[in-house]
Amino acid sequence: MVYIERDEVGIYNPTYFSIDIIDDYFMMGGKKYILGQFIADVANLSAEYIKGLLRLTVRLFENYSEIQVAGGYVRDNFIKAKEQANEIINYLQDTAPFCYYNVDQVRELLEKYFCSSSYERYDSLETTEDISLLDDANQLLKSVCYIGNDIANFNHVIINFTEFIMMGNSRKKDSLAIDAFTFFSSEKYMQFFEQANAIPFMAGVNLRPWVTQVPVALPDFETDSVAIARRLYFTRFMDFLITELFEALSRGHYIWKCGVCGKYFLMTTAHNQLYCSTVNEEYGVPCTNIARNRRKVKLEYKPESRKDTPQYILRKKRLNSVRKNKSLGKYSDAVSAEAKKIIDRNYERAQFDFDYSEKEYEADMNLKKIYEEAIKNVDARI
Repeated sequence: MVYIERDEVGIYNPTYFSIDIIDDYFMMGGKKYILGQFIADVANLSAEYIKGLLRLTVRLFENYSEIQVAGGYVRDNFIKAKEQANEIINYLQDTAPFCYYNVDQVRELLEKYFCSSSYERYDSLETTEDISLLDDANQLLKSVCYIGNDIANFNHVIINFTEFIMMGNSRKKDSLAIDAFTFFSSEKYMQFFEQANAIPFMAGVNLRPWVTQVPVALPDFETDSVAIARRLYFTRFMDFLITELFEALSRGHYIWKCGVCGKYFLMTTAHNQLYCSTVNEEYGVPCTNIARNRRKVKLEYKPESRKDTPQYILRKKRLNSVRKNKSLGKYSDAVSAEAKKIIDRNYERAQFDFDYSEKEYEADMNLKKIYEEAIKNVDARI
């Protein structure tokens, strides 16, 4: 009997996957993601992209429905279903959040269940293993169908919910909790989502996700020890996205819409950040900088306090850590002063060097890296 899972990397096949929740993050496929990241990715999928996904999904679902009416297997339909499922996987593979998954595992399963040798077994169904194999093949088709339907439906949900919290400027945990309760308890909204279900005859928005939860022991590299986390297993994207949404909200993470480019970005603080920090395709600089220099680009945007930008927030966190470590006697006055200079230097560079701000700033503000440079600089002056 297995009492606790110890695999460092769980399953991350998009039709069946697990995540490990630790503090404000979750691990999937050996990589760390902040809670709310995948929600923002789904919110930013364009209407045209979702329409394309639904077109492919409807074709597979219609074929899948014919297969079910025929008793679960028709060779010609299975051959076509394999092609249709691969089309969906190919469509998804390079787009976030699907690019974070191991889509090759789905292709391997399609090759396993939809090949000549398997078809011969389905034709005869001589053993219970043959029946089980056929059931797994049908379940895989169903799961691929639900990816498209769930993504389209959740995109609808998260955009409407974000507009709702933005109307009330809800950013603090208690305000987010009240708005979430109000929104998801609203008969008007819930009926709206039910009626707007992307593909009729498939299950739509579900606020009671089916989740299998087990404890898992994972290595904690920061403390060189083992940490106990929650490993959650999902068979549908809707179940995962609803779970991620409420896990994120409970930690004060939420989605906001950029006032410049109109894209959605993840917030992890209650600061009044109005614009995203990604590079705007039209101007080649982050949207937050466009808003700050609105006269130069001849646009009118609501001014955003520098204190609400992610660069400033990270600077403030690092300065607070340096002050705390100095008061605890962990580092000398000289090293602490040098560390503050490095933090301010990195921050100032991020204000005018947009490429640095997007690609290197966060790494350079790693506290361990800052102290290593500070100690080296102080020793060089002795």
